[in-house]
Amino acid sequence: MSDVAGFHAIPIFRIFDVDKAKEFYLGFLGFHVDWEARFDETAPLYLQISRDGLVLHLSEHHGDACPGSTVLVQVGAFPGGLEAYHREITAKGYRFMRPGIEVVQWNARVMEVIDPFGNRLRFDEPIGPRRADRPPYPLRRERLIGQHHPQRGQRVVDRPPPARRHIGRGRPPAAASRRSASRRGTVRMTVWGCSARWPRAPPRQVRSST
Repeated sequence: MSDVAGFHAIPIFRIFDVDKAKEFYLGFLGFHVDWEARFDETAPLYLQISRDGLVLHLSEHHGDACPGSTVLVQVGAFPGGLEAYHREITAKGYRFMRPGIEVVQWNARVMEVIDPFGNRLRFDEPIGPRRADRPPYPLRRERLIGQHHPQRGQRVVDRPPPARRHIGRGRPPAAASRRSASRRGTVRMTVWGCSARWPRAPPRQVRSST
């Protein structure tokens, strides 16, 4: 039996502009600042924001976190659920983000927002029993509710990913040898982004001076 009373994780997001971060997290998503910390007036800022039990740390310090991180947020007792929160933030008219809600293959509604620094908050609201064969990653999009076309309805994303073609794999040895033989005596040249093979120039013959 462990003596630890419990664990509580707080994600840390890297930011580069305090004004942009506050415009997104406070003005758009509705968080509020719990506290701010600086070593001095010219030092990077570290602050804690929170809303409805969700706590985040935003840091300007180099090495605290990597831009482009993703946090999965379980939507629980939020009044009205994820759709109410979506209506709330959409009504604010934030110019740089119009998120939508989609029904995904693991029986949940998902809304993903991206801050100005590439960090993602993925709000996840279950609508049924979780499917063990469909984990909440990766997120495959088909049609988002309210993103660019609010009047369009939702479509359920529940189909296998498209098959990928593996070029060059499983090639018979004879075909591979013919392909390599056809390229002998040629050289690849790239001009303005276009690549092609041209005949290799014959070796120069040096005449003897005698």
